[in-house]
Amino acid sequence: MGTWVWRKETVLNAGERQKLLEFARTKKITELYVAIADDYEAPDGLAALGDLVRRAKASHIELFWVCGDPSWALSERHARALSVIDWAIRVNTLLQRLSLPAIRGLQYDVEPYLVPAWMASPGSVEMQYASLLAKLREATQSAGLELWLDVPFWFEERTFQNTSLGQLAIRSSDGIVIMAYRSTAAGIVDKATALLRDPHARARSVVVAMETSCREVPVTTLCGITGAGLDSAMGEIGRRLRSFDAFAGLAVHPYEGWSELSSR
Repeated sequence: MGTWVWRKETVLNAGERQKLLEFARTKKITELYVAIADDYEAPDGLAALGDLVRRAKASHIELFWVCGDPSWALSERHARALSVIDWAIRVNTLLQRLSLPAIRGLQYDVEPYLVPAWMASPGSVEMQYASLLAKLREATQSAGLELWLDVPFWFEERTFQNTSLGQLAIRSSDGIVIMAYRSTAAGIVDKATALLRDPHARARSVVVAMETSCREVPVTTLCGITGAGLDSAMGEIGRRLRSFDAFAGLAVHPYEGWSELSSR
Protein backbone atom coordinates (compact mmCIF):
# COMPACT_ATOMS: atom_id res chain seq x y z
CA MET A 1 0.00 0.00 0.00
CA GLY A 2 1.42 3.37 -1.01
CA THR A 3 0.52 7.05 -0.84
CA TRP A 4 1.85 10.36 -2.15
CA VAL A 5 3.38 13.00 0.11
CA TRP A 6 3.49 16.13 -2.05
CA ARG A 7 3.89 18.80 0.64
CA LYS A 8 7.48 19.18 1.79
CA GLU A 9 6.19 20.60 5.08
CA THR A 10 4.85 17.14 5.92
CA VAL A 11 8.46 15.95 6.03
CA LEU A 12 10.17 19.09 7.33
CA ASN A 13 7.84 19.70 10.29
CA ALA A 14 8.33 17.29 13.20
CA GLY A 15 4.64 17.28 14.15
CA GLU A 16 3.52 16.65 10.58
CA ARG A 17 6.10 13.88 10.25
CA GLN A 18 4.73 12.21 13.37
CA LYS A 19 1.16 12.36 12.04
CA LEU A 20 2.29 10.88 8.71
CA LEU A 21 4.07 7.95 10.34
CA GLU A 22 1.18 7.25 12.71
CA PHE A 23 -1.23 7.29 9.79
CA ALA A 24 1.05 5.02 7.78
CA ARG A 25 1.18 2.46 10.57
CA THR A 26 -2.59 2.59 11.07
CA LYS A 27 -3.28 2.08 7.36
CA LYS A 28 -0.52 -0.52 6.88
CA ILE A 29 1.24 1.67 4.33
CA THR A 30 4.44 0.11 3.01
CA GLU A 31 5.55 2.83 0.55
CA LEU A 32 5.65 6.61 0.72
CA TYR A 33 6.12 8.55 -2.52
CA VAL A 34 7.81 11.74 -1.33
CA ALA A 35 8.05 14.78 -3.60
CA ILE A 36 11.54 16.03 -4.33
CA ALA A 37 12.59 19.35 -2.79
CA ASP A 38 15.86 21.27 -2.73
CA ASP A 39 15.43 21.62 1.05
CA TYR A 40 16.68 18.06 1.58
CA GLU A 41 20.22 19.02 0.61
CA ALA A 42 20.33 21.71 3.33
CA PRO A 43 21.32 20.69 6.89
CA ASP A 44 17.89 21.13 8.50
CA GLY A 45 16.06 19.53 5.60
CA LEU A 46 18.48 16.60 5.53
CA ALA A 47 18.01 16.09 9.27
CA ALA A 48 14.23 15.98 8.82
CA LEU A 49 14.47 13.61 5.86
CA GLY A 50 16.93 11.43 7.75
CA ASP A 51 14.52 11.19 10.68
CA LEU A 52 11.72 10.12 8.32
CA VAL A 53 13.94 7.55 6.59
CA ARG A 54 15.11 6.10 9.91
CA ARG A 55 11.66 5.87 11.45
CA ALA A 56 10.07 4.60 8.25
CA LYS A 57 12.64 1.83 8.04
CA ALA A 58 11.85 0.80 11.62
CA SER A 59 8.20 0.50 10.58
CA HIS A 60 9.05 -1.42 7.38
CA ILE A 61 8.00 1.51 5.20
CA GLU A 62 10.03 2.32 2.10
CA LEU A 63 10.45 5.74 0.53
CA PHE A 64 10.50 6.58 -3.17
CA TRP A 65 11.00 9.99 -4.69
CA VAL A 66 8.20 11.35 -6.85
CA CYS A 67 8.69 14.15 -9.34
CA GLY A 68 7.29 15.44 -12.59
CA ASP A 69 5.81 18.16 -14.72
CA PRO A 70 3.83 17.83 -17.97
CA SER A 71 6.38 20.02 -19.75
CA TRP A 72 9.11 17.46 -19.09
CA ALA A 73 7.62 15.41 -21.92
CA LEU A 74 8.95 18.00 -24.39
CA SER A 75 12.48 17.68 -25.74
CA GLU A 76 13.60 21.08 -24.51
CA ARG A 77 12.70 20.04 -20.94
CA HIS A 78 14.27 16.58 -20.89
CA ALA A 79 17.40 17.91 -19.23
CA ARG A 80 15.33 19.10 -16.27
CA ALA A 81 13.76 15.66 -15.90
CA LEU A 82 17.16 13.99 -16.05
CA SER A 83 18.67 16.39 -13.53
CA VAL A 84 16.47 14.86 -10.83
CA ILE A 85 18.51 11.66 -11.10
CA ASP A 86 21.71 13.54 -10.25
CA TRP A 87 19.86 15.20 -7.37
CA ALA A 88 18.71 11.82 -6.05
CA ILE A 89 22.27 10.50 -6.19
CA ARG A 90 23.50 13.47 -4.16
CA VAL A 91 20.79 13.05 -1.52
CA ASN A 92 21.47 9.31 -1.29
CA THR A 93 25.14 10.07 -0.69
CA LEU A 94 24.18 12.42 2.15
CA LEU A 95 21.86 9.81 3.68
CA GLN A 96 24.51 7.12 3.49
CA ARG A 97 26.98 9.41 5.28
CA LEU A 98 24.46 9.38 8.13
CA SER A 99 24.45 5.56 8.01
CA LEU A 100 20.91 5.61 6.62
CA PRO A 101 19.59 3.56 3.70
CA ALA A 102 19.51 5.11 0.25
CA ILE A 103 16.19 5.80 -1.44
CA ARG A 104 16.11 3.19 -4.15
CA GLY A 105 13.88 4.66 -6.83
CA LEU A 106 12.27 7.56 -8.62
CA GLN A 107 8.64 7.78 -9.64
CA TYR A 108 8.06 10.11 -12.57
CA ASP A 109 4.63 11.71 -12.87
CA VAL A 110 4.91 13.20 -16.36
CA GLU A 111 1.53 13.58 -18.05
CA PRO A 112 2.21 14.63 -21.67
CA TYR A 113 -1.47 15.10 -22.53
CA LEU A 114 -1.56 18.16 -20.25
CA VAL A 115 0.82 20.27 -22.35
CA PRO A 116 -0.91 22.68 -24.77
CA ALA A 117 0.91 21.15 -27.75
CA TRP A 118 -0.97 17.87 -27.23
CA MET A 119 -4.21 19.34 -28.55
CA ALA A 120 -2.64 20.46 -31.83
CA SER A 121 -0.13 17.66 -32.38
CA PRO A 122 -0.41 14.69 -30.00
CA GLY A 123 1.79 12.51 -32.20
CA SER A 124 4.69 14.93 -31.89
CA VAL A 125 4.34 15.10 -28.12
CA GLU A 126 4.16 11.31 -27.90
CA MET A 127 7.42 10.99 -29.82
CA GLN A 128 9.13 13.38 -27.44
CA TYR A 129 7.65 11.56 -24.45
CA ALA A 130 8.92 8.22 -25.78
CA SER A 131 12.37 9.75 -26.15
CA LEU A 132 12.23 10.96 -22.56
CA LEU A 133 11.35 7.48 -21.27
CA ALA A 134 14.33 5.99 -23.12
CA LYS A 135 16.65 8.59 -21.60
CA LEU A 136 15.26 8.08 -18.11
CA ARG A 137 15.60 4.33 -18.41
CA GLU A 138 19.25 4.55 -19.42
CA ALA A 139 20.12 7.15 -16.79
CA THR A 140 18.40 5.42 -13.87
CA GLN A 141 19.94 2.07 -14.75
CA SER A 142 23.38 3.70 -14.88
CA ALA A 143 22.72 5.25 -11.47
CA GLY A 144 21.44 2.02 -9.94
CA LEU A 145 17.99 3.51 -9.28
CA GLU A 146 14.60 2.02 -10.01
CA LEU A 147 12.39 3.89 -12.47
CA TRP A 148 8.64 4.00 -11.90
CA LEU A 149 6.10 5.79 -14.07
CA ASP A 150 2.66 7.15 -13.27
CA VAL A 151 0.32 6.53 -16.21
CA PRO A 152 -3.41 7.02 -16.82
CA PHE A 153 -5.42 3.86 -17.47
CA TRP A 154 -6.23 4.95 -21.03
CA PHE A 155 -2.58 4.79 -22.12
CA GLU A 156 -3.25 1.15 -23.01
CA GLU A 157 -5.85 2.36 -25.52
CA ARG A 158 -3.54 4.91 -27.14
CA THR A 159 -1.79 3.41 -30.19
CA PHE A 160 1.85 4.35 -30.62
CA GLN A 161 4.19 2.87 -33.25
CA ASN A 162 2.53 -0.55 -33.46
CA THR A 163 2.20 -0.74 -29.69
CA SER A 164 0.50 1.43 -27.09
CA LEU A 165 1.64 4.17 -24.74
CA GLY A 166 0.80 1.79 -21.89
CA GLN A 167 3.07 -0.93 -23.23
CA LEU A 168 5.77 1.65 -23.88
CA ALA A 169 5.62 2.77 -20.24
CA ILE A 170 5.72 -0.81 -18.98
CA ARG A 171 8.73 -1.74 -21.11
CA SER A 172 10.57 1.46 -20.19
CA SER A 173 10.34 1.06 -16.41
CA ASP A 174 10.71 -1.20 -13.41
CA GLY A 175 7.08 -0.62 -12.56
CA ILE A 176 4.09 1.55 -13.26
CA VAL A 177 1.37 3.13 -11.17
CA ILE A 178 -1.97 3.11 -12.99
CA MET A 179 -4.01 6.21 -12.28
CA ALA A 180 -7.29 4.28 -12.38
CA TYR A 181 -9.15 7.25 -11.00
CA ARG A 182 -12.87 6.58 -10.68
CA SER A 183 -15.55 7.12 -8.04
CA THR A 184 -16.39 3.44 -7.38
CA ALA A 185 -14.47 0.25 -6.67
CA ALA A 186 -16.02 -1.36 -9.76
CA GLY A 187 -14.93 1.58 -11.92
CA ILE A 188 -11.35 1.42 -10.65
CA VAL A 189 -11.13 -2.32 -11.29
CA ASP A 190 -12.54 -1.87 -14.78
CA LYS A 191 -10.07 0.86 -15.72
CA ALA A 192 -7.04 -0.97 -14.32
CA THR A 193 -7.72 -4.32 -15.99
CA ALA A 194 -6.41 -3.63 -19.50
CA LEU A 195 -2.91 -2.69 -18.36
CA LEU A 196 -2.77 -5.52 -15.82
CA ARG A 197 -3.61 -7.97 -18.63
CA ASP A 198 -0.78 -6.70 -20.81
CA PRO A 199 1.70 -9.60 -21.31
CA HIS A 200 4.65 -7.26 -20.76
CA ALA A 201 3.31 -6.32 -17.31
CA ARG A 202 4.08 -9.78 -15.94
CA ALA A 203 7.78 -8.93 -15.92
CA ARG A 204 7.15 -5.68 -14.02
CA SER A 205 5.26 -4.49 -10.98
CA VAL A 206 1.94 -2.71 -11.42
CA VAL A 207 0.37 -0.64 -8.64
CA VAL A 208 -3.24 0.50 -8.99
CA ALA A 209 -4.00 3.96 -7.65
CA MET A 210 -7.20 5.70 -6.61
CA GLU A 211 -7.92 9.40 -6.10
CA THR A 212 -9.36 10.92 -2.90
CA SER A 213 -8.94 14.66 -3.43
CA CYS A 214 -12.20 16.61 -3.32
CA ARG A 215 -10.78 19.12 -5.80
CA GLU A 216 -10.99 16.64 -8.67
CA VAL A 217 -13.87 15.93 -11.08
CA PRO A 218 -16.43 13.85 -9.11
CA VAL A 219 -16.35 10.88 -11.51
CA THR A 220 -12.59 10.53 -10.90
CA THR A 221 -12.43 10.57 -7.10
CA LEU A 222 -13.59 8.65 -4.07
CA CYS A 223 -13.92 11.92 -2.16
CA GLY A 224 -17.63 11.40 -1.57
CA ILE A 225 -17.31 8.31 0.63
CA THR A 226 -16.43 7.93 4.30
CA GLY A 227 -13.20 6.53 5.67
CA ALA A 228 -14.89 3.20 6.35
CA GLY A 229 -16.26 3.26 2.82
CA LEU A 230 -12.78 3.78 1.41
CA ASP A 231 -11.40 0.87 3.45
CA SER A 232 -14.20 -1.31 2.11
CA ALA A 233 -13.56 -0.18 -1.47
CA MET A 234 -9.84 -0.92 -1.18
CA GLY A 235 -10.60 -4.38 0.16
CA GLU A 236 -12.90 -5.09 -2.77
CA ILE A 237 -10.42 -3.75 -5.34
CA GLY A 238 -7.58 -5.81 -3.88
CA ARG A 239 -9.64 -9.01 -3.90
CA ARG A 240 -10.71 -8.49 -7.51
CA LEU A 241 -7.23 -7.68 -8.82
CA ARG A 242 -5.02 -10.11 -6.93
CA SER A 243 -5.45 -12.80 -9.58
CA PHE A 244 -3.29 -10.75 -11.96
CA ASP A 245 0.37 -11.76 -11.81
CA ALA A 246 1.52 -8.18 -12.32
CA PHE A 247 -0.59 -6.70 -9.51
CA ALA A 248 1.71 -5.27 -6.84
CA GLY A 249 -0.80 -3.55 -4.59
CA LEU A 250 -2.76 -0.35 -4.20
CA ALA A 251 -1.92 3.31 -3.72
CA VAL A 252 -4.06 6.22 -2.59
CA HIS A 253 -3.59 9.76 -3.90
CA PRO A 254 -2.84 11.96 -2.04
CA TYR A 255 -1.96 11.43 1.62
CA GLU A 256 -3.84 14.60 2.61
CA GLY A 257 -7.07 13.54 0.90
CA TRP A 258 -6.85 10.05 2.35
CA SER A 259 -6.29 11.31 5.89
CA GLU A 260 -9.25 13.70 5.57
CA LEU A 261 -11.55 10.88 4.43
CA SER A 262 -10.35 8.68 7.25
CA SER A 263 -11.38 11.27 9.82
CA ARG A 264 -15.04 11.18 8.68
